[in-house]
Amino acid sequence: MNVPKEPIEIAVGSGRESYEGMKAVKVDGKFARLIASDGSILAVVPISNCADAAAFEGLIGPEALQTARLLTDATLTIRGERVEVKANEGKLTFALPKGNYPDCEILLPSRTETACPPTISLDVNLLAKLCKALGNAKAQLWVRAPSQSVIVKPCNGPAGVFGLIMPLRPD
Repeated sequence: MNVPKEPIEIAVGSGRESYEGMKAVKVDGKFARLIASDGSILAVVPISNCADAAAFEGLIGPEALQTARLLTDATLTIRGERVEVKANEGKLTFALPKGNYPDCEILLPSRTETACPPTISLDVNLLAKLCKALGNAKAQLWVRAPSQSVIVKPCNGPAGVFGLIMPLRPD
């Protein structure tokens, strides 16, 4: 399969609080996608050129994806208990992680939900900057209307502390 340009492995759980399976990226061959989660966030990225992945349901370690992304024209091939990274620079193999990935299908939106236009678009860097200005990394959002500013309040913050973030205009 081709290596996705999106660094999905960033979403992988790394702490001891994560399930063993969540310390890896799930290959969902049935729907030609990769899934990664740390229990608080979940990322889904489609994969292409995935003939060998179509029959594969399992895990790939984040280090295989990170390494492949550093190489030129890299592809991933699943062979038994290993994933093979082939690139112009040569070939590397990584063991497939053991463990089970939690059943996340119930959380995933339907294809029609992701195909409809977004409710609102935000610049996450501006949201992080606003949260920092409000003194809290965790925020509650009140979306009033797609064209209006979004009210941002710090979670468990003092009364009267809030901010506004403007939605992005659709391109």
